[in-house]
Amino acid sequence: MGTSSSSLRIDDRTGSRELAKYFLDYGITPKVTRLEFGDLAFNGQGPSGECAIAVERKQIDDLVASIQSKRLSGHQIPGMIENYDYSYVLVEGIWKAGKSGELMVMGHGGRWAARETPTRAINNYLMGLTLRAGVIVWRTSSPEETVSFIVDQVRMWEKEWHEHKSHEGVYAPAMSNGAGRHGFFNNLHPRRVTVRERIALQLPGMDDRAKFVEGWFASAKEMCSAGPETWANKVWKTRGRHGQAGKERRLGKAAAEKIVEALRGAD
Repeated sequence: MGTSSSSLRIDDRTGSRELAKYFLDYGITPKVTRLEFGDLAFNGQGPSGECAIAVERKQIDDLVASIQSKRLSGHQIPGMIENYDYSYVLVEGIWKAGKSGELMVMGHGGRWAARETPTRAINNYLMGLTLRAGVIVWRTSSPEETVSFIVDQVRMWEKEWHEHKSHEGVYAPAMSNGAGRHGFFNNLHPRRVTVRERIALQLPGMDDRAKFVEGWFASAKEMCSAGPETWANKVWKTRGRHGQAGKERRLGKAAAEKIVEALRGAD
């Protein structure tokens, strides 16, 4: 039995709640509540029965800021993958690549404005969410189109899984378990981010080095209590090109002192 569109929930914070009014034209009154992850959530029918679906809405400039702050990939996406069976990221706005590949965003009055971020960074980031995290990425041009797309998805997910037959007219590889609790793609396994890595992501100068702390420290407690000498001697290897071995790198004294200072000054 399909679920009702009344299961739609929308976060009560700015950036989410203003969409609620647009659903009324579709005869849907979403429940405005606090969601820990995602802007909207609803239930549907998956291959193994009832499943949970989350939608994160990002206007294009918000997406750029979230990528730079790492909030989206470091907090929101892992949270959705952990707590929902399927996750969407909707990028709202009108944007394109400029002559030199720079991001161009259409503002008020239909005027294009350039951003410092290259379009390549946006495209590759979004493609990475699909290929390596199993997140469904979609572009919409306005709040109205965002809501229209969500309504379509709510109604699609109301159908029993075996009732979906539109894919049978063309060749399509079978789906199997992957990202989330049901997944989309063969051999797709999202990387779990440990507490140690999450802490390291907040430390100065760590960035993509944070993933190495799993092998550096046995626990978050050991990591937080380590002195600058310990941090300074931590080693990792860079990724080599064309199959060649990467170079060995050491964190160093200056970086280690900043890290320890940040940990000891944390509130």
